[in-house]
Amino acid sequence: MGTTGALRRPTVSGKGRETKMTPVVAVRLAVLLAMVASVTLAPSHGLATDRGTRNEQIGNRLLGEKLAETRSSTATGQDFVRAPVEMAEAGIYCPSDHVGTEPAPETESGYILLMAGDQRVALHSRTVPAHLGISFGVRIRLTPGSDTRNYRMVVQHPPYGALDITQEIWDPNLRGDWGVRSFQFEYEREMQPGLWSFEVHRGDEVLMRQTFNVVPMSEAPEAIDLCFGGTFLS
Repeated sequence: MGTTGALRRPTVSGKGRETKMTPVVAVRLAVLLAMVASVTLAPSHGLATDRGTRNEQIGNRLLGEKLAETRSSTATGQDFVRAPVEMAEAGIYCPSDHVGTEPAPETESGYILLMAGDQRVALHSRTVPAHLGISFGVRIRLTPGSDTRNYRMVVQHPPYGALDITQEIWDPNLRGDWGVRSFQFEYEREMQPGLWSFEVHRGDEVLMRQTFNVVPMSEAPEAIDLCFGGTFLS
């Protein structure tokens, strides 16, 4: 079964994690700084000053681009999937009927919705419109034959609700068959713009991360048109 987080009731939850620069990003930035230093040294042996100025401008531009890239990378983290988790797709799902609920005390609602069958993505996009009824998430499974115990689904998001929670955790019930794990907007308070991430944890190890960016409806009309028909597009 696919599982979607339609989250309502306040519960005590974590406040997210501090973003840190990864070692790879730090090394790349150090190398770039060294490159910039090498091209901005004072000209010597008759080298024209204007060439040094141009080199300095180029170096500063490259540094600015790399700093912007670093900020983006450290803000979103790197999306990945590690065995035994497998991901078939990620994106936006149109509303569908649920067949029941399951307790999930570490969510704002206190439960999750259970969806019938194997849903398929409506739009392969990581940009999600803040619209009631829209779902977004991942279609995943475990490699057949894998141990199915002790997995957790963790969704990080901007604060909302009475306690301004920033994290939802539930048992994804992962097996060897494909299923969707997603979040569905059911109430306006849930539709917080910004970065949302879906992660699969086992113990201290993170086996999957997929990030999405929730934006105002007018900035992502395609999904609304596909799911609800002609709201923005003619």
